[in-house]
Amino acid sequence: MSWIDTTQMPAGDGMAPIAARINADYAELCRLLVEADRAQEWLADGSPNVAQWLTARFGFDERLGRRLSRLASRLEDLPELTKRFASGELSLDAVGMLAGVATPENEADLIEGARGRDLHDIGRLASRAKPPTREESAWDRASHWFSTQWDLYHRRMRLAGEMTGVEAQVVEDRLVAGARAIPKNLETGQYDNWDKRMADSLFGVCATEDGGQAPIRQPSSMPSSMRSPSRMGRACQRSRVVL
Repeated sequence: MSWIDTTQMPAGDGMAPIAARINADYAELCRLLVEADRAQEWLADGSPNVAQWLTARFGFDERLGRRLSRLASRLEDLPELTKRFASGELSLDAVGMLAGVATPENEADLIEGARGRDLHDIGRLASRAKPPTREESAWDRASHWFSTQWDLYHRRMRLAGEMTGVEAQVVEDRLVAGARAIPKNLETGQYDNWDKRMADSLFGVCATEDGGQAPIRQPSSMPSSMRSPSRMGRACQRSRVVL
């Protein structure tokens, strides 16, 4: 008979201090990022902006670089939120949500409201705290971006981007509708996983001349003209979907 060692610490309890240290390290990184930005170290290193500097020098994903750069700038005016972040009490994601709506006047109330809440509840708290104004919505639209990057062998393409508001909802609704319409995989007799169906839905939108939703074919029956990365790229460029 084997006995379970009940004296062993649960894995979650062991992870808690590690997560707190990660949060505190992110806070310190944001503090140093402000200093580096003020000194324009990124410019001296030949990078066009802070986000790309973080990618080139430290290997950060560019999306994370943009996120950290924005957050570091916001935290300069939020001492209490910065303090809780540095203590490890709040995660990077939670601080990002709160920093987007916090002011020196309401940050204490937001922090108190976030205590003991999960990330979903914190997001709802942030949304209620400051609905976007018309000017902020316009700024959000101006901050939209989308990029593509092929691997070294031009075999796989990585997509990345960020959108907000109504435009983001329109894109999501179109892709979700397409993904739901995809039939079962002919080879397995089962539905592909959701991420795969969303990717196929995106291809269906891009491969249609008028930007409408094209029927998604199974890979085995996909025409050879659309298997070429360059031709598929041109088809996507013709699409009227604006990201």
